[in-house]
Amino acid sequence: MKYNLSFHNVDHSDAFEDYVAKKLKGISHDHRNVGHIQFVADKKGPEYMFSANVNGHKHQFHKKAKGDNVYQAAADVLVAFKNWYRDQKVAS
Repeated sequence: MKYNLSFHNVDHSDAFEDYVAKKLKGISHDHRNVGHIQFVADKKGPEYMFSANVNGHKHQFHKKAKGDNVYQAAADVLVAFKNWYRDQKVAS
């Protein structure tokens, strides 16, 4: 699976990169039909945001969440991505 993780107004963190990678690995080992995923960790004022954009071969997914910290925001997006991905596998 190909993905990028960008940090905007948030300090780069290897621990956070590992967190995202671990969550993605737990979703499925077969990501061939997902396409490219762009993740963005951002902070605007006191709010942290995390977003995911998937431009798949046949399907697209876009989700953004806010949280008190970047992990909380990412958890919301990654759960939504997991559910979307599961629906794509069932439909295939």
